[in-house]
Amino acid sequence: MLVDDVTRLGVPAGTPPPSRPGLRPGSRPGSNPSSPSVSRTAVDFGRFYSGQMLGGRYRIVRRLGRGGMGEVYLADDLSLEQPVALKFLPADVERDPARLAQLRQEVRMARQVSHPNICRVHDLADVDGVHCITMEYVDGEDLASLLKRIGRLPEEKAVDLARQLAAGVAAAHARGVLHRDLKPANVMVDGDGHVRVTDFGLAVAGAAGEGTHAGTPAYMAPEQLDGRPATERSDIFALGLVLYELFTGKRAFAAKTIDDLRHSHQYRELAPPSDVVSSLNPQINALILKCLDPDPAHRPASAFAVAAALPGGDPLAAALAAGETPSPELVAASGGEAATVTPLAGAVLVIFTIVALFVALMLADRFRLIARVPMPLSFAALDDRARTFERSVGVGGGAVDLASGFSVAGSPLAWILARESEEDRNARFRQARPAAVTFWHRSSPKDLAPMDARTKQTSPGDPPLLDSGMTLTFFDTTGRLIEFAAVPGRESRGGTEDSRRDAEDAETQRVLWKKFFEAAGLDMTAFSPTASLRAPRFFADQRLAWSGSATDLPGVPLRIEAASLNGSPTSFAIVGPWSPGAAPPPVAATATTGDLVSVIASAIIVPLCLTGGVLLARRNLQRGRGDRRGAIALGATVFALTIAEWLVGATHFLNLRSEQARVGAALSGALFSAAIYGLLYLAIEPQIRRVRPQMLVTWSRVMSGRLRDATLGRDLLIGAAAGAFCTLVTFAHYLLPQWLGGPAFPPAATHIVSLAGAGGAAGAIFARISDALLMSLIGGAGLMLLRIVIPDLRVCAAIATVIFAFLAAEGQIVTGRLWLDLSIGVLLVLPMLLVIMRYGFVAGAVAFAIHFFTKDLPTTLDTARPYFTTGLAVIVLTLACAIVGFVLARGRAPLFGKLLDEA
Repeated sequence: MLVDDVTRLGVPAGTPPPSRPGLRPGSRPGSNPSSPSVSRTAVDFGRFYSGQMLGGRYRIVRRLGRGGMGEVYLADDLSLEQPVALKFLPADVERDPARLAQLRQEVRMARQVSHPNICRVHDLADVDGVHCITMEYVDGEDLASLLKRIGRLPEEKAVDLARQLAAGVAAAHARGVLHRDLKPANVMVDGDGHVRVTDFGLAVAGAAGEGTHAGTPAYMAPEQLDGRPATERSDIFALGLVLYELFTGKRAFAAKTIDDLRHSHQYRELAPPSDVVSSLNPQINALILKCLDPDPAHRPASAFAVAAALPGGDPLAAALAAGETPSPELVAASGGEAATVTPLAGAVLVIFTIVALFVALMLADRFRLIARVPMPLSFAALDDRARTFERSVGVGGGAVDLASGFSVAGSPLAWILARESEEDRNARFRQARPAAVTFWHRSSPKDLAPMDARTKQTSPGDPPLLDSGMTLTFFDTTGRLIEFAAVPGRESRGGTEDSRRDAEDAETQRVLWKKFFEAAGLDMTAFSPTASLRAPRFFADQRLAWSGSATDLPGVPLRIEAASLNGSPTSFAIVGPWSPGAAPPPVAATATTGDLVSVIASAIIVPLCLTGGVLLARRNLQRGRGDRRGAIALGATVFALTIAEWLVGATHFLNLRSEQARVGAALSGALFSAAIYGLLYLAIEPQIRRVRPQMLVTWSRVMSGRLRDATLGRDLLIGAAAGAFCTLVTFAHYLLPQWLGGPAFPPAATHIVSLAGAGGAAGAIFARISDALLMSLIGGAGLMLLRIVIPDLRVCAAIATVIFAFLAAEGQIVTGRLWLDLSIGVLLVLPMLLVIMRYGFVAGAVAFAIHFFTKDLPTTLDTARPYFTTGLAVIVLTLACAIVGFVLARGRAPLFGKLLDEA
């Protein structure tokens, strides 16, 4: 069989065609054609004549063409008063109910494909007992005739037609419709040079199974010739053959039989297009050869990728100009793979990130709370000191669970900040008495499981000290005891007279409490016994108190409160002017207008964005819109981050009963977070793709597995620079009150939990990444919600900046001056929104992540600080984003352009 023969749909190769007499001119469909007035072997006038009426609606104008899939006629639709094309089906399809049902299903699918570069299928009609397909009529010439008449097209025009052709094929594939008979004869070019792909969906009415061919063998992919089912990449192969003819004017393969064609495919007997046309653009030559690869896996992934690989132009912009909403695949394929930043721009961004990061680190060392207090001991050393102390006073020996961490002491911090001079405040911070940051240690004879299963970590008060044998000890950051509490054992209650006399032994008590004084760094001889003024936390048969002062706090009265039961200590506390109840509470400052506006705005903005996002997501799901694959991927990412944070940062227990409830709570919380993120994505993604799809290019490429893409590098680089800039603004605002002649800001109490070992720091990093994704989504949701009522995206950005500025001000900047808070808020919000609008969701998430890393996690340039390694990890992550981003953003181009070539 010749390769130009069109094989019938669903009919095994080699089956003889059934005979069906045609209708002579003048006969009606379904009438007896046994007495033709004109010999059809001499002149073929077709089944219908000009002017013939069909079904009382269609008037035949002329026959347009004939092929193995039937005859096509131009007709006037008298009901709608417009021309249509009528395609009458082959006889084998007419007589087979199963094939007719399959064809009806495919026509139903083809009707869903609406694209400027596709010939629209209207209906499968029954006209006087004969089935035909009604289609859009294209007033033009098919590509096969055009190429036969004029040869190859000029390259510029051919590129334009090729891009339209690929767009039409991609639109059909997006609806799940395969062509399987793509060839120049099925490509129409109208008088304005617009391409229409015809016969979409018709060649797949019968499934191409083993030994079954559908379409023209000369334009079949190798897998189709072998009897394997066709896929989208089979159409890509046919598209490559059409492009070969479009740019060269010749066929790619000169085989005459199917066997010869299989041989040509197997041994790559193909002359490169550049051998036929020496001036052909190398990019076009490489694209065509890639489309014609015998292995489907090596061909372009989609028709979108073919359109994107053509030189010049932007298929994304073309889709928007045509009023089309580009699909996620087209978004991913847009932009090509060229470098996205110049060497100079990349170097400037990297240098800026480094400078901004180190300036922010210097400011952090100056203003952060943990940078002001002394921290000579590591977390492990403080934990060991706490255990040693408990053993020395005879408690904690039977503990089966231990927990420890850092916390901010609010009352001592407020007392220090109330000092009049900055020098006095800094001196108080340095001497760590009173301690603004404390280290706490707990021991228990059973699991220290928080009461709420959703609570990730044990804290000083959760679970409460209720069980006998539980202890709680507070130290300052230098390792000095501040407070101690131990729940007495039941066996200690109501002891014998001898035990009571032992407990009252003065020497025994003096030795016992001397250990507490020594652990607190106090000289017991400098304190005088006095009456106890505080009731102990637990029942005690002896209460003691001492008054005096510490050498490092001259003139500041201190009182020591202690209690014991049967000689066993139950409480010890240093009471100073900063202690709760020791002095009247400070008068609460009156809330300013700026405070109220910021709090109200923050209470409205996030719930409004979340609520609006859920409603939009529901509407998009009901209408079948939205990138569900991307939403699932985002939800899975958030789920993994949430679980990872819980695994490394939460408190875990060997007791399965204690751990089981927490596993369930962690999984449910992670699933809820994943659902919220996915719904927000579904809410804004269709709108973004219709209005500004460039915001989703990087995300779409990452979802397709392109992790070394140049756009991803660009977003990493720009995100790192924007995040470092915002952190610089956050820390620099501490200088503003002093410049304005007002009181200095209190030091920032950073993410204290991350100080508790590597697990806490790693959990905080995972949490910040998740928060960054959410903030980027909320930023996009705010823009898209405004875009529904305001057409101009720039106006939306300006309004969103003002709205989100209140949220940023309330979250980290409260000066009491509304105009100042808003100014700083704008400096923080504007770069983030610009990054999201200009570069997209991924760049915004990177910017927020770097900002949160450098702002919230403990960082320092002082190598002696115990959290230096955590800060070093943050520095490495930030610099890695900038440097790796720069390398990836250069694509395949030399890193420093011509400078590298000349070196």
